Amino acid sequence: MGDNTVPLVSVRSVSKTFPGQKALDEMSIDLRSGEVHALLGQNGSGKSTLIKVLTGYYQADDGAEVEVRGRPGHFTRQGPASDDGEHITIRAVHQHLGLVGGLSVMDNVALITGYRTRGWGAIDWRAQERFTRELLARAGLEEIDVHTTVDDITPLERTQVAIARAMAGWDRDSDGILILDEPTATLPAEQSENLFQVVRDLRARGVGIIYVSHRLDEIVELADVVTVLRDGRRVSTSSMAGVGHAQLVDLMLGTAQAAVTRTSTSRDRVHEKNTGEVVVEVSGFSGGTVRELDFEVRAGEVLGFAGLVGSGCEDLPYLLAGAKKAESGRLRVRTDIVEAKGLTPRRAAELGLGLVPADRGREAVVPQFDIAQNISLPRLGEFQRTGWLREGQERSEAQQWVDRMTLVPGDVRMAVTDLSGGNQQKAILARWLAVARNLLILAEPTAGVDIGAKALIYELLRAEARNGLAIVVCSTDYMDLEQICDRIIVLESGRMADSLVGHDITEDSIAHAVLLATEVVK
Repeated sequence: MGDNTVPLVSVRSVSKTFPGQKALDEMSIDLRSGEVHALLGQNGSGKSTLIKVLTGYYQADDGAEVEVRGRPGHFTRQGPASDDGEHITIRAVHQHLGLVGGLSVMDNVALITGYRTRGWGAIDWRAQERFTRELLARAGLEEIDVHTTVDDITPLERTQVAIARAMAGWDRDSDGILILDEPTATLPAEQSENLFQVVRDLRARGVGIIYVSHRLDEIVELADVVTVLRDGRRVSTSSMAGVGHAQLVDLMLGTAQAAVTRTSTSRDRVHEKNTGEVVVEVSGFSGGTVRELDFEVRAGEVLGFAGLVGSGCEDLPYLLAGAKKAESGRLRVRTDIVEAKGLTPRRAAELGLGLVPADRGREAVVPQFDIAQNISLPRLGEFQRTGWLREGQERSEAQQWVDRMTLVPGDVRMAVTDLSGGNQQKAILARWLAVARNLLILAEPTAGVDIGAKALIYELLRAEARNGLAIVVCSTDYMDLEQICDRIIVLESGRMADSLVGHDITEDSIAHAVLLATEVVK
């Protein structure tokens, strides 16, 4: 770790006011080289606003104080700078990375850094390749083929490319602060472990890191210091030594609310064997990484799927909803029988199957639309008469869903991007609950939402199950599976390797079954 006696950047009394809202209120934080500083708080606590102030995207209110390496400074569009001219670069790698899938790794880097050129302006491809390799090595990607498209590399490698690109222009690793905003939200568990090692390597070389995550076990494992925000204020800053999961929950939510959250996420299991009507029966399902899979889901049952990367869990939700082409198999939905090859998203919707995808930013939310338009999107035909859209009816029904899902703010005319991550997820849930009269399919249902929003989503799903809806959940977050599932199927190489039922379902038992699954299938 670097020299931590003097912070690289210190900010004091940072506030940011928007019309009708104070998003940051007298916030203070010290950022040091060679230190992982975790930033915790529920959606709406002020984390994103602080990041945007630190990176120069927002201008703080008057009265903010800045120091750079102990010398008086100020905020600029490029980040903090001392009054005598030293700039400290603060760059963020956000959850969605900002990469262009169809371009090569080298071209994605050049989008930010520009291309190396010869004296007459032509691109020097050899110099560009050399520069790209040197930059990627800083994020642990020494062996990657820089000509490969981003779509063809692993999720972890994409994250490393984004990290390397963010560090371009730093003369030394200790010249800047790197913000990692929910870096594991869509990473499989074993790739998350590999990312942790990348973070540790960066810290060892003197990089200062702000680490933002809703996964508290990551914070406990990685962070040196943790700052907790609530309602735009700093609740506490402390060393992580001796701080555990329960203490972080109490700090994030406040002790009273934390107790309510723990109560709301604990539940009585259904009977060991659900005796409701079989709503969906899957036979010989194959496609992508799924191979000859058979299972059934009953009314009122929440069936979970767990497994490592390549086990089939990533592909199964999309196959069931016709969003990915199946190779073989059959699907029976009550009395309707469909050959898997013929299943399309439109046909799945007609059968009463709804899919909440894993990545709401890329696969679900339409940022140009308001909340009502996002909720009603698959059912526009219901609101048309003689070719005209009856917007009043559309908004009226959307408002009913907003009230039912307790979206905040609750004005259906607002842009969906004005909602927090947790409320955006509830809007997408509303969209597909309106379609899923038979089966709701969820992939990574709580990715990138805070612990309070998780508890609300868990209760919403349990309530739908109590009302008789059949639900399938595929998640790499074992807490999701523990909290909402009545039965879990563990997949390996596309096939069933194990199952857990009722009170046997715990995070530890799921992890154990997943780890043993390879040997079971062999």
